[in-house]
Amino acid sequence: MALQSKLFTEESPGKAVLKRCSETHAGHLLRGMSTNAAVKDAVARVQTALRKAGLTVSDPAGVYGASTEAAVLKFKGPPRNILGPGQTKPDAIVGIQTIHQLDAVMGGGGTPAPAPAELEFGSMAWGFSFFGNKGFTKKGDYTLFIRSNEVQDSRTFGINEMTSEGNLLSGFKGGTSGAFLTPRKVLANDFLGASANVFVQKSGKLLHGFIQLNVSSKQFLVNLPLTPFQEEGLLGSVSSGTLLVKGFVVKG
Repeated sequence: MALQSKLFTEESPGKAVLKRCSETHAGHLLRGMSTNAAVKDAVARVQTALRKAGLTVSDPAGVYGASTEAAVLKFKGPPRNILGPGQTKPDAIVGIQTIHQLDAVMGGGGTPAPAPAELEFGSMAWGFSFFGNKGFTKKGDYTLFIRSNEVQDSRTFGINEMTSEGNLLSGFKGGTSGAFLTPRKVLANDFLGASANVFVQKSGKLLHGFIQLNVSSKQFLVNLPLTPFQEEGLLGSVSSGTLLVKGFVVKG
């Protein structure tokens, strides 16, 4: 069902972003995603709707910060109980069901979009390990191991670097691990072929950042936060800065 409220349908930089959010899992709005003027406008309009629903949002307009995340969680909790397939508690993502309920709050009318059909197999809670070795000039070597925290399902991947940019001239070498959630049940093999953005920031010998995976085959995007880790390379203290590697998840 199409969005109907003036807030979400009037001509604005974020109109297309909101429309995509209402139609596809890949359009989810969430904390830590890449931002541009259109996304910021869409997030600002979501914040307006959350306030209309009686919730407090103290983040700056267009910033999907801790306050916006908390408001989304509260909006999706009782009595609405907006849950995706297999979920027992709401997440802090604005997806298809959430944007339609916010649209109704703003006078859009209609009924919320139905939840997508549940997959028979898969997991929504995942752990991962990551190791990267990026030198001065050549493409880096990257290993990404993804495992389910709910069922026996895991796979080792590589990330094929297509481009890299930033001022972290010496590159980096090291590994870390973490956890993430998917908006619905998927299999480890579903991450194969996803586009990947690996963002690393280094200060001295300490590195941190995130990996963003766009799983277009299943229409969702997730961020894998990199727990801070130590530079292992001999030239690790040569430079500090940031590095963005863009590529694709390939067979390990």
